[in-house]
Amino acid sequence: MSATKALAWKEWREQRLTVLVGIVMSIATPFVMIAGATTGGGRLDLAGLADVLPMVFAALLVPLLAAAAGGATIASELGEGTLGFLLSRPVPRARIWSVKIAIGAAATLAILLGSLVVAWIFALVTHPGESGFSIREILSRDSAGLAVVAALSATGLLFSASVFFSTFLSRAMNAAAAGLAASSVMLVVLFVILSRLDIVPRLEPGLF
Repeated sequence: MSATKALAWKEWREQRLTVLVGIVMSIATPFVMIAGATTGGGRLDLAGLADVLPMVFAALLVPLLAAAAGGATIASELGEGTLGFLLSRPVPRARIWSVKIAIGAAATLAILLGSLVVAWIFALVTHPGESGFSIREILSRDSAGLAVVAALSATGLLFSASVFFSTFLSRAMNAAAAGLAASSVMLVVLFVILSRLDIVPRLEPGLF
């Protein structure tokens, strides 16, 4: 058990930079969007920005960082040449893979939760006197719930594909880029199939 804990701590030390970058980017995103709105001369609607911020995080920021976390699971060991040493330790290989993938998934979840906390704080600031946004309220909006579920599913696909490519690519960013490309192709194919074959007509208006 001590070897498993040591492995988990090692993996977390490697993933925590990705988590930190995700939190910093979450904090910076609303300010970048505000700067873009004011620079373009458009009308600045902070309340509207607070309403869409969780979906921006779920659809853009978290999936990209999930790919980075997935790409770092095994590729770093290949790049540093430490995979052989790691596999020679008295720990079952299945447990090693499980710990590495679990810590990568936990890092992705930490980024997601951190971004939601940032969105919640921003909603508190822009909606004085209210309790911020409600996940249930967001999911109950027309097509918003389906969009969030689709974004989270795409995040899981990105993470899984990046983990797959990290098993034979020695650079984490290359694995993340390959996972992103493969996931994009799979999502496009799925989109075409769903739109052409009319498999789920009840969901299509909100999905497309």
